Amino acid sequence: MKQVCLKKLEDVTAEDVAALNERGNYVSVFTPRGAVRDVYMQFKYVDVNGKWELVPDKLVMNANGRNEPLSNELAKVFDPERYAQRMERKAQYQAEQKARRDEIKAARAAQPKMSFEEKFGGEHSEGYMGATRWDGNNSHKYLGDAELAAAIREDLKEYMGMPKSHIKVSKESYSMGRHIYVTLKLDYNKHVLNENERLYDYKGELQVNHYYLEKLEGLLSGEAIGLLKRARRIVDSYNYDDSNSMVDYFNTNFYYDIRIEWLNLPEAA
Repeated sequence: MKQVCLKKLEDVTAEDVAALNERGNYVSVFTPRGAVRDVYMQFKYVDVNGKWELVPDKLVMNANGRNEPLSNELAKVFDPERYAQRMERKAQYQAEQKARRDEIKAARAAQPKMSFEEKFGGEHSEGYMGATRWDGNNSHKYLGDAELAAAIREDLKEYMGMPKSHIKVSKESYSMGRHIYVTLKLDYNKHVLNENERLYDYKGELQVNHYYLEKLEGLLSGEAIGLLKRARRIVDSYNYDDSNSMVDYFNTNFYYDIRIEWLNLPEAA
């Protein structure tokens, strides 16, 4: 193969790109992140008047020894048409996601007003092999990862009765499930009753066991425990859980953690 040039991405010319239509040529460029990528044309055989001929197919890049589609930053320079198609698909996807979120928000607004307990309740029933199954009132919505986190975040900010900037919700997805992280910002001086207990980690946060919030009585204020219970109820309403750990069977909508990020943590901490 013949190297056409080695230059910065912004210095690539139309002549460099045109040279890739000749089989065997490639262009080496430095990406804005400092990596070197070889860009070249893949060819394919097509039937032309009864004869098989090699014709240009698509531009690819060599990344760590593998042939991969052009990244967006490379496609923008070497294949503007493909880049424009990608941006069009991205804009369409974002528009569809926004429409979906707006649809969910409108449906929520159209629902009759319910009490907090009704809206964020659920029911227990007999589950897998004698275990107890939980189905939250909102667990039937089958939300995607981003939609789930957004719905929980919106309800927490609306129903927790605390500054919206003091509530954070993030998500993590992995091959066999997903995880929701809820963080509440609370004032350390106001809500910590027993300063002899170390109720924070190196980040100034407290990881809460939401299954046993009652064990925090005497350590945290009643108001703080009430907020944690309220957050737990909201999150649980979006979950279903038919797991049975006795037989290593796990079937749940998601796992979650609740953390407290302390404000005004003493400097000595």
